[in-house]
Amino acid sequence: MSFVLNDPVKVQQKAPNTPLLGIIAHLGEVSFSEESDWVGIRLVNASVGRGKNDGSIKGQRYFKCAENGGVFVRQAVVQKWNMTKLEELRLKRELKGINININITPSSSGSGGASVSSTIRGVSGST
Repeated sequence: MSFVLNDPVKVQQKAPNTPLLGIIAHLGEVSFSEESDWVGIRLVNASVGRGKNDGSIKGQRYFKCAENGGVFVRQAVVQKWNMTKLEELRLKRELKGINININITPSSSGSGGASVSSTIRGVSGST
């Protein structure tokens, strides 16, 4: 599965059984691993505070977010987040407060969900 910056995603955790929700803030190479399949995720909604970093690891900044508002995971555990209309509106309102503009496009799945294509303004998405 391919991702782009600001894609809405979820990461299923083993415990607790509630997935982490967020948007992609960094893709690719990182200084803490030779592997290039790492994804930096800026957490949103109730997931904020459940992260492990603020967008930096070992002094290297990859993106900006609140303390414990970010995580780095391998791409294999990341899934697209198919949001309901209400979730879309809440996410759009939340991200507007940190100067991230999202454009919501209808899903072709017919399930009433949607995918989000988004652009970022004034915030660096990666180093």
